[in-house]
Amino acid sequence: MNKDMQKFIVFAFAFVMVLGLAPMIHAEVDTAGSAGKDKAAALRDVRAQTKTDVATARANAVTAKKQIIRSFAERVVGRLNDAITRMTDNANKIEARITKIETSKGITMTDARAKLAEARTALAGAQTAVSGVMAQVDTTLASANPKEAFKAVRATLGTANDSVKTAHKALVETLRLVKVQLGLIKPHATTTTP
Repeated sequence: MNKDMQKFIVFAFAFVMVLGLAPMIHAEVDTAGSAGKDKAAALRDVRAQTKTDVATARANAVTAKKQIIRSFAERVVGRLNDAITRMTDNANKIEARITKIETSKGITMTDARAKLAEARTALAGAQTAVSGVMAQVDTTLASANPKEAFKAVRATLGTANDSVKTAHKALVETLRLVKVQLGLIKPHATTTTP
């Protein structure tokens, strides 16, 4: 059905309704003037109730959006914490292997230990960044302009994510240096991990 046809149908319906209600409206106007005042009061009540309902709906929508943002931040922080925990465990295992190799084979692995220390520093930076994110999210959601305030949260999460990536690269490089010092791969070999 095209728009002109829709407009015609709406117009025809309105016309029929007006003609059908005209005698009733005319009859009500002829009665006492108090009926008009009652209708005006009822109309004011309906308008006030509508404003209240709209305000309540908006408040509920804002609360729901804030809850969605908070749960998203919790999931991101959880993933980052899990990644930090896994990499810390891997760093501990790598350090134990380096210590075992140094004691059993008499090889000093200073380059590998330096890269491992770099990885641990990056992991500590990531943990520091992640630890304050939820408090920052709560402050952001309570602010007058959460959209602008959330930019700081994004920056903090970006810093934490970059630190996790840096730590991962340092751990991969540590393993490569261990393999080089053991003679398992050539010194110029590069890793295949992106």
